[in-house]
Amino acid sequence: GLACAAAGAAVGAVAVTTRGDLLTGLAAVCLGLAYGLCLVSGLRQSEELAGASDRGAVLACYYVLAYLGFAAPYVVAAVNVALGSVGTLTAAAGCAAALTGWLAAQAQHITHGSHITHVPP
Repeated sequence: GLACAAAGAAVGAVAVTTRGDLLTGLAAVCLGLAYGLCLVSGLRQSEELAGASDRGAVLACYYVLAYLGFAAPYVVAAVNVALGSVGTLTAAAGCAAALTGWLAAQAQHITHGSHITHVPP
């Protein structure tokens, strides 16, 4: 999901620069895919990490945080004032790519047995 976000933001930055309709559509598809994949992935991880008795509360908190994401356009508009559209999309692509790399490194670290297992109470 984050890789799609990085790709979508990068393609969006190029689309803004070139004013290409095809690239704008491709960016929209990538960003929409990123939203869906990240939402489902977060739900799945929340379910896995929560104990059976806490699952409802954890998922409720997850949805509250997810719905706060609807404020993102306001944050983007504020950043656009300082960086412009291309700068904002480039920064978003860089942040998403860096987070993707960090999460991949964490997953690699966990795969090699260096993680703490969840023990239900």
